[in-house]
Amino acid sequence: MPRPPSPPPRKQRVLNFVSPKVADIIFYELRDGRLPQYKTLPAYGTAHPDKRKYPNHKLVFVTPTSDSEDGWQKWYYAASRESQDDYNFELDGDERLTRTYIYPRADYLLASYKTSVKPAVGTADTTFTEFQFQEEDIRRTRDKIIDSYFVVIQRVFVNPNKIVASSESGTARGETGSETTLGTYQTAHAVSPGIVLQRSSRLTEYDLWNNTESRLALRAGVNNTATSQRVGYTETSTSELSLTEPANSSDPAFNKRLVTTDAEGRDAVWASNKSTRASKPANGSEMVSFLGGGIADVDVRLVTDLATADSGFYVVGSTVSPLGNGDAVKTTKTIGSYPTLVEHRYDSQLDAMLTITKSVIVPGSASGSKVSGTVTEIRPVDKWRSVQVVTAAAGVERTEIIPGVFNFRVPPVLNRCGFYYTYAYAGSGGNYAQDRDVSLLFEVTESYTEAVRGQTRRIITSSLDGVYEENPVVNFKPQSHTINWLSAYSYANAKTVWAKANVRAWQTPLALCPGLTIETPPRFPMDQLNAFAVDDQYTTRIPATTPAGLPTAGTLMTIDIQTRRLKLGYWEVLIKEVFSPG
Repeated sequence: MPRPPSPPPRKQRVLNFVSPKVADIIFYELRDGRLPQYKTLPAYGTAHPDKRKYPNHKLVFVTPTSDSEDGWQKWYYAASRESQDDYNFELDGDERLTRTYIYPRADYLLASYKTSVKPAVGTADTTFTEFQFQEEDIRRTRDKIIDSYFVVIQRVFVNPNKIVASSESGTARGETGSETTLGTYQTAHAVSPGIVLQRSSRLTEYDLWNNTESRLALRAGVNNTATSQRVGYTETSTSELSLTEPANSSDPAFNKRLVTTDAEGRDAVWASNKSTRASKPANGSEMVSFLGGGIADVDVRLVTDLATADSGFYVVGSTVSPLGNGDAVKTTKTIGSYPTLVEHRYDSQLDAMLTITKSVIVPGSASGSKVSGTVTEIRPVDKWRSVQVVTAAAGVERTEIIPGVFNFRVPPVLNRCGFYYTYAYAGSGGNYAQDRDVSLLFEVTESYTEAVRGQTRRIITSSLDGVYEENPVVNFKPQSHTINWLSAYSYANAKTVWAKANVRAWQTPLALCPGLTIETPPRFPMDQLNAFAVDDQYTTRIPATTPAGLPTAGTLMTIDIQTRRLKLGYWEVLIKEVFSPG
């Protein structure tokens, strides 16, 4: 273990003065990182543990002392600079002020910095009030200790009243000027008095002005007259210059203004302008696509701005465009008639051609309807027009035969039912005994699935009347029956007495039945009772089902019917039929 420094303090402070403020200091403390309390480093920004002596200092950097002193570390603490405005300024003549701040990086990154700490553009400096805030730059100190926690902020202030350039220019119609100052964009202003053709000045580094100037040569009287041909009207514009004030005119476009040629206000010059319009209707034609299209007549004329656009059944467009001074241009497009459009469209659902007829009608002049094969719709366009759409189909109703092979489940059939029985007898010296037993056997053709030929009848019809009645679906309804056998017999003499009774029950398989008589019912000697019952009826006959079995081989059977609604009031009926396997 390396020898600790001599003397062996746990803490040693080294102070650095980083600003004119003695209280703004950076120092480090030596700490043995092998001690339990120093093995886990606190986060940068953690306050110094001695809050009384160092209330504003926070941990900003930790580094090993050297390789020879294993475990020892330098813990740097720094305090934020206070009252930096007292010493951090730099002046560049009367044009520019720069202030440099050292600021905690974490505080700079907070949203509150931009809203409450950073001054707004144009804010005056608190000490040098003639300077206003313009921008700030963020820099690094190039010192790894300071940069670990602080950033350098440079704020630039400029004197907005420092004029660096100005210019003036104008014609007989007027003049303009501009000035450029430090920290601002170029601003325009009125130049008065005088009509100055060109004048410019720029402030040099020696605060001297260089000037150039030239003046207009005034020509009094009408200096410009122009007549323009517009669509629907003509426009005449006139401008004049005069040394005396022009008389007022009733023309609504008339205006006048006074300008002077020198700073003393002598040599007054008046300028006036007026404009007049006259109607000259124009007519033409235009191809339009509105509601089927056609050739529309176009009319353009001058109207007052109080006029309204045209409307009506044959008006396909109309506008009133104001020109000012109470004038407007009206453009109206009218069409003589609307075409009737016919569309022929194939419909895969009906497998037929549809004829769709569209025509323009007056709203309310017709109503929608639906009959088999024809649908009439009324679709609104606007308050003056509606479109009538008639959809019709021809040759839709038909019957198609579609051959096919179908999986058909053959129902089970009960073919035979009969008894088997046995009888035993023994006697000696007038005594005897007997016994018997019976069994009922069924012969059944089991159900199975078979691929059988068949067909599908596809019927397109406008009515379902009689479809189900004319094509009854074969429903096989297998049945099961309960068969009972009851018997009783006895014997008695001086030596032997016995009696026996039997009740047996059988359930026939669930199947079709053509109607059967139970074969060979048993008969035994000395029977006091020997009876048979089918479903609680004393009979040996098993009733037939409906149907009793499959139709004759080759007979066409309807096994399923499906219906689907189609468009235009039609129905699709699919009748599935198979040939009986017999």
